[in-house]
Amino acid sequence: MARILVTGIATLDHVIDVDTYPEEDSEQRALGSQTLPGGNAANTAYLLAQAGHRVDLAAVVAAGSEGDRLLERLSARGIGV
Repeated sequence: MARILVTGIATLDHVIDVDTYPEEDSEQRALGSQTLPGGNAANTAYLLAQAGHRVDLAAVVAAGSEGDRLLERLSARGIGV
């Protein structure tokens, strides 16, 4: 497989699970939540890694615990950071 360098945005996405799509200006109780790597570059890198490619990601990541958490999660998905 190919060796690929992906450049772009990597973020932490906060995903909230709800029973139904909320109506505008309504309130709804969350069933659960997750924090996952996101952003176009990170998502593309993950798909390429799943396909068996050797993928490295070049992106600006925030300093501190949130940035560290993002890098750990990307590495766990087989993406070189």
